[in-house]
This record gives sequence, C-alpha cells and structure tokens, in this order.
Amino acid sequence: MAQTSQRDREGRTSVLPGDQAMTVRWPSADDGDFDCTSSRLGVKASNPDGFEKAPSARPSALKRTITGISSASWPDPGPPPDGGRVAWTQAALLHLSTFNTFGYTTAFGSFQTYYESTLGVSPSTISWVGSVQIFLLFFIGTFSGRALDAGYFRHVYITGCAMQIIGIFTTSFATRYWQLFLSQGLCMGIANGLQFTPTMGLTSTYFSTKRALVLGVGALGSCTGGVLFPILVQQLLPRIGFGWTIRIIGFIMLAVDIVTTAFYRTRLPPRRTGPIVEWSAFREAPYALY
Repeated sequence: MAQTSQRDREGRTSVLPGDQAMTVRWPSADDGDFDCTSSRLGVKASNPDGFEKAPSARPSALKRTITGISSASWPDPGPPPDGGRVAWTQAALLHLSTFNTFGYTTAFGSFQTYYESTLGVSPSTISWVGSVQIFLLFFIGTFSGRALDAGYFRHVYITGCAMQIIGIFTTSFATRYWQLFLSQGLCMGIANGLQFTPTMGLTSTYFSTKRALVLGVGALGSCTGGVLFPILVQQLLPRIGFGWTIRIIGFIMLAVDIVTTAFYRTRLPPRRTGPIVEWSAFREAPYALY
C-alpha cells in the first residue's frame, strides 16, 4: 500500500509499492522547475533546467583508432584475453605474414645487383622498384587498416594474397625494367599493404599487457624473411636461374598465405561508421609522435 507524507510548500515525498520508489519535488509557487530521482531508472536530476545527463562514455580518437570500437553501437566483446591458444595462434600468424610482406621487401637488395647486370640500367633506376614497393606497403596500410575496423579483414587480406601471388609469379617472367616495376614494385607493393597493417591491427586486439612483446615477435618476421630470402636467391640463382628462383619463393608465399588465411580470426565487432582516415587522432601526442 502506498504511503504518503506531507511536507511544507517545497514539495511532497511519495513512496510507491514494491521497488518502484520515487522521490518527486513538486514545484512551489516561486519555483517553476522540478526534478525527480528514480531509483528504478537510476537517473538523478540536479540541474534546474531539467534532467542531468549521464557523463559521456565516448572514447577518445586514439582509443577508437587502436581498438576499433565506436561509442556504444556494438556490444562490448570484453577485455583482450592476453593469451590462450587462439591469441598466440594470431601472434604466430602475424610473424608469418610479416615474413611474407616486409621480409620480402627487405630482401630487395639481393635482386638489385642481378637487375643491374641483366637489364643494363643504373642503380638509381633499379632502386625505384624497391622504393615504390616499401612506400605502398605503408601507404596502402592507411586504408586497409580502416577496412579491418569496418569488418572487411578477410576481403582485404585475401585480395592482398591474390595480388601477392600474381605479382611474384609475373616477376619470374619479367625480362624488361617496366615489367619488373609493374610486377615487383606496384603489384607486390599494393599486395603487401593490404596484408601488413590489418594483420598488425588484428593481432593487437588479442593482447593488452603483452601487446608490445607480441608485436615485437610479429615484427621479427621481417628479419626472418630478410635472412631467408637472400639465402635462397644466393644459392638458387646460379643453379636454376632467375625465373625458377622467384617461382620457388612464390610457392613459399603461397603456402604461408593458405595457412594464414585459414586461421586468422577477428575478435572485435565491426565499426562501420567513421571516416576512412581518423584525422583527429593526429591531434593526440602519443599517436602523432609514434
């Protein structure tokens, strides 16, 4: 049964049955505003203009860029597991992807001497192939990383794998400079950009306290590729020629691409809204300086 107590002109307190207790301050003659506090709704009004709004939970631009989570559009997937079978599998796959992309780019110097002697072009001209390749790896990553946030990781990654295989095998048939520039410079550069940045972003979502360690292990893939690929070129090129040397490297890349495509798993829900490039993140010192 409801109970009611009278107070002075300032207001009246009403207690409703059950757990729906509500305190209401009725307006007085000289007060045209009102506020109410509801224990059922958990809303408190201390603002003379009306209900007090809850503090905004919108994350900073830096947090949205790193985590890929928008304000409140999707359910919280929970904190990163920071370990476990799936998480460490992603870390191992990151090492393989970096081996395939950054590692191959790092090994470009082993091809440069051969190109100079067979194509008859200057070293500065040959260096454009490697320069464009490394530039596209990072530049395309600006957009492929956003595709990861939007939920298109597999679309982007598989496209990168396909372009990588096309690029490496067409390189094996190249006999002129412009053919090398298109296959090894442009095609491989775009392919590596579609793979490298999304895999780094995906793996980082599985770790919090161990994130630096895991990304470091993944980045070591560039060292693995930078050592293995030049050894292959040095040993195979005099024996079987340029074409089959590159094709063997291509088959290694194909095997790595099949394994990584099969076992990569995204953890965070997609963030469809938002700009392609999070320009506001550059106003935050940690992100801009890094």
